[in-house]
Amino acid sequence: MRPGQPAKPGARPLPREHGAWGILLQPFIATAILARDWNFALIPAFCYVFAGFLLREPLLVLFRLRKHKASQGYAQPLQWLAAEGAIALLSLVALAALGVPLLELGVLTLFGAVFTAVAVWMAVNNRQRSTLLQIAAVGGLSASTFAAVLAMRHDVPVWTWWLWAIVTLHGVASVLSVHARLEARIAAAKPGVEPQGGMRGKAYTATFVQGLAAIPAVMLSGDWRLAVPLLFSAVTHAWELYRLNQPEVLRERLQAVGYRMLAVSIAHTLLAIWALWKMATP
Repeated sequence: MRPGQPAKPGARPLPREHGAWGILLQPFIATAILARDWNFALIPAFCYVFAGFLLREPLLVLFRLRKHKASQGYAQPLQWLAAEGAIALLSLVALAALGVPLLELGVLTLFGAVFTAVAVWMAVNNRQRSTLLQIAAVGGLSASTFAAVLAMRHDVPVWTWWLWAIVTLHGVASVLSVHARLEARIAAAKPGVEPQGGMRGKAYTATFVQGLAAIPAVMLSGDWRLAVPLLFSAVTHAWELYRLNQPEVLRERLQAVGYRMLAVSIAHTLLAIWALWKMATP
């Protein structure tokens, strides 16, 4: 579906950005491993995060239908919205009943609601390619780590913030690298036309910032291990961006590129778990 166009009749309103699933779920799983205090509350926490993530798509479909003044097609997204909203609400009630602090839950829910509203508005108005929005999206999805740790420990220890920062920096570099590749492919298909978005420069900047962040991370935490996932991500993204100068690399199937980036993302998450294991020890 092209930006600004209503969904086709019968199409399920599910997020089409495959990388977003990993950005959402990997921090949640990493937090569950690091917290080492598994309990029943993890189930409603997962449902809360997952349903909240899915809510954006039926809302987007509904607002696009409204914008295009469509006379039909509202039933299915409304059904999905009602089902996902009910799951998110019931999960929230379950978390509160299990003792998760209401203030933290409220802040997390408000943050998710505001982010969803902004993302839907920008997508409906064809501004979803905004670099600022993409960075905010990664930070918002990675916040699933806070839902997991609140469910398990009822507080937010320092290592949770480190995990969020590490996976967010990696996610931002990944998203910008993907857009840099797409931009380079389009430019290669149109000789003489310079890329307009400047995504490669932005991706290099994100990669440089990530590598540079290893210095304050070690200084503030006092643990050299935190530099490892940051430098690993910076090096792998810099290599991906450097290879975009080769025409045969631009002809790579995007599916193969996606699998490779998924493998790198999983490796990065495992390194983050290793780096934070000592800090997260009760």
